Formats: sequence, structure tokens, C-alpha cells
Amino acid sequence: MATSKDVADLAGTSIATVSYVFNNGPRPVSEKLRKRVLDAAESLSYLPNVSARALITGKTATFGLIVPSILNPFFGELSYAVETLAKEVGHLLLIADSSMDPEQENNHLREFLRRGVDGVLLVSCSEGSSDFGFLTSRGIPVVALHPLTKSPEVPAVYMDYINGAYSLTKHLLNVHKIRTILLVLGSGEVGSFDHKAGVLQAIDEMEFAVQESTLETEVSRKDAYSKSLALLKNAPLPEAIYCATDEQAFGVLAALNSLGFSVPRDVKVVGFDGTIHSEFSIPPLTSMRQPLEALARLAIDALILKSGDLGSEGVLKGQLVIRESCGCESGQK
Repeated sequence: MATSKDVADLAGTSIATVSYVFNNGPRPVSEKLRKRVLDAAESLSYLPNVSARALITGKTATFGLIVPSILNPFFGELSYAVETLAKEVGHLLLIADSSMDPEQENNHLREFLRRGVDGVLLVSCSEGSSDFGFLTSRGIPVVALHPLTKSPEVPAVYMDYINGAYSLTKHLLNVHKIRTILLVLGSGEVGSFDHKAGVLQAIDEMEFAVQESTLETEVSRKDAYSKSLALLKNAPLPEAIYCATDEQAFGVLAALNSLGFSVPRDVKVVGFDGTIHSEFSIPPLTSMRQPLEALARLAIDALILKSGDLGSEGVLKGQLVIRESCGCESGQK
């Protein structure tokens, strides 16, 4: 295996210069000399020792990301967006799944500390479940990818769920004139309160009465399917069903199909997240798409710059994607 000395010898320079090239400093290297070193490294298939570089620089060029469930396609798409942006700034992304377990979430945070990551991104499984102090006190920045309402200690980057829920509900009320709506929310999920607040805000603005009811399920197709199936077997069918995630909407669509109901003829269904899968459900799902690339870029920038409170910059707006499940034609405004 080639060493930095081999590269230095072939390039006709010092070992220190090789180090400066691969560590981007601390001393500048001319473009001509940098190219000579990189050409020598490539011809020798040289790879710098990351552990040794970490000892010198105090940086591992890694970020950690914790999500509640990697089985949820939304978190797969989020992870992809974050990894793409991390790669752009020369970092490897370590992904951990908390499985909606606060203890496991905290264990992952401590493991990231042990591995010396340069920053942590977190979608917490519940509000206030994690202690960030042991990371931030050691100079490791943390960015939450969800709203923080209880004494936020770290910056947060997330979609404005209240505004998204409001816009989605206003479409159902103004365009389709629905009078009864079932909310399918995540049980204990961070952001569920915001979903309901946005829906109720839209309802309160209407001149006609709208009856609202709520069903809580796990954020999974299976649980949303079984609980909505049990409810809709014995309850009057609402005119519309608002689901806080696409995953829950897919379960609801399956339950309605099992009961012989047609969407959108008998009931209109909308989701939230705008995952790739929403375009290929039957019928294609109207959903509020999250701005994952913008979210990932802002979060990575916050880690690199070690920004504090991002304020309004950290709250992003989604995009309403209209498809057949709400009774419109796909692409309709």
C-alpha cells in the first residue's frame, strides 16, 4: 500500500506538502504543485489515512444523521438529500435509525460522539427526548430537522407544517367544498400538533361549518391501514381524509379499497411529504411536498458554520402537488 512518502518521492516534494494538499492546509500549495501531488497519488492508488488525518486536524470529515425509521421512504429520500450535500463538502454521512425509541436515539448520539463526527443532524422520535448538551459542550454542532418548542438548545431546520397543513386543507375546503374531514395523525409524532393547528386554522376561516375528527396511528402503512379499517367499518365515511404523512395515506387508501370505497368518488384523500411513491399510488396521491434539497443544504451549512438560531431562515415552505386522490386532475392548480 502506497504511503505519503511514496507520493512525495514520486512528485519530487516533501511529505509535509503532500499533507497540505490532502488536508487543504494549513499552508497554501500552488495549483501546479497540487496537481503534481494529486497525479502522483492517483498513479500510486494512494488513499490518505483518515484516522491519522483526524489526529492532526481534529476533524473526521463525517456527519451523523439519526432518523426515526429508515423503513419510511420519506426518511430514505431525506437521507439521500443530506448525503448528496454532505458529499459536496467532502463529508461522509453516517446514518442511524432510532426505531422511534428515545433510548436508542440517545445511544446513537453518544456513539456519534465516540466516533468523533464533525456534526449531527437529528429527526427526533419525540419532542424533548434527547439531550444535546454533551455534544454541544464538546464543540460538536447539532441541527434538528424538526420543530423545537421546548427550550430549543440547537438550531432547527424544517418545513412549516402549520402553513403546509393550512394550504392543503384550504384546497379541500375551497375547491371541493368538503364538510366532514378525518385527520390521520402520528401518535406522539413531532409535528402532529402543527398539522392539526394548520387544519383547524383553515376550517375556522370558512363561512360554512366543517366537522373534524381525529385518528392517531403509528407512522406506517400497516398501522394506518388496520386502524382506519376498524374505524371506517363502523363510522360514517367522511368526505375527505387528511393524512399527516404519505405512508399513512397509503395505508388509508388500502383500507378504503378493502371496504369497497372508491377514491376520490366516495372520499377524497390527501397526504403530506410528497415522496416519490405518492405519484404511483392508486389513485396518485395529492400531497404537500417537503423541500428536501433546500432543507438539507441549509442544515449542512448550519453544521459547517456552526450557526446558532436560524430564525425564519430555518422554516421552509412546501409545495402542494395536486393529483387524482383529491378529485382533481394531476397537475391542476
